This record gives sequence, structure tokens and C-alpha cells, in this order.
Amino acid sequence: MGLVDGRPAHDGCTDAIKGVFNAARRVFGPIAQQRVRFEPGAEVLPGVRSLPAFGQSPGHAASPSTAVARS
Repeated sequence: MGLVDGRPAHDGCTDAIKGVFNAARRVFGPIAQQRVRFEPGAEVLPGVRSLPAFGQSPGHAASPSTAVARS
């Protein structure tokens, strides 16, 4: 279970939101040990750098991409 400021991440959530946390644990639990943590701004793949996207959740990051239209 994830912690935020030392408390379970779902503390204070409605039952519906707790269900979302439980669903995420069920889906991602089996692969949790395979995840690789990185700092915002780190190169996560060759040529792909993460950007801080704080506000969604602590440590949230995004990866910008540029799509090139082909005709």
C-alpha cells in the first residue's frame, strides 16, 4: 500500500475512491516489483526525458512527445 506523508494513500477518501485504489492494486500488484523509479527530468528511454507534472499526485511525471504527420 502506498503512503503519502506517512499515511495510507487512501486515508480520507470516499468508498468509491478506495475502490479505485483497490482496483489499481489488483491490476498492478503482480508487476509492482518490475517498476523502475526515476526522478522527474531523468532520461527514461534513449531520447525520452520525463517532465515534472506535480499537482496530479506527488511525484507525478509526464513524457512529452512530438508526432510527425505522414502523408
